Amino acid sequence: MRLIDIVRASEPIEPEVVAPALDGLPATVASVVAAVLVLSGAVWVLLSAIAMHRVRDALSRINALSPATGMGLTSIVLGAYLHSLTVHAFSWLDLVKVLLTLGALLLVSSVASNTLSRAAVLSGADFDPQTRPNDLTGAPPRGPGERSG
Repeated sequence: MRLIDIVRASEPIEPEVVAPALDGLPATVASVVAAVLVLSGAVWVLLSAIAMHRVRDALSRINALSPATGMGLTSIVLGAYLHSLTVHAFSWLDLVKVLLTLGALLLVSSVASNTLSRAAVLSGADFDPQTRPNDLTGAPPRGPGERSG
């Protein structure tokens, strides 16, 4: 059966028609790898949460969050996808969802951390003197429409 015939079919098609789910030893190995990915991702998130409570200023907290978004959530998403491959079968839709999720994580976490850091600096928040580099601890810059004085 060709893929175009499957797409054009009016009745729902079982996933096993396209690609059967893993069975036997490959399924066991894939399940173990999926569990390791999810657990390691959870450890990254936990360590980032602990680090966020130990640091002293906003910039350091934003920096402490990056391992959770970069390694933790990525590992959890990949582990969940690998688990879905062992339980169900390969699906292009699932692959696209995973790729969109990972892309959104990368984009949103980058933009959010940059925006939060900029807001912390522009708000005039106090920064820990031990934060390095500490180039932005002076007075917040004035915008083009603000008067000085």
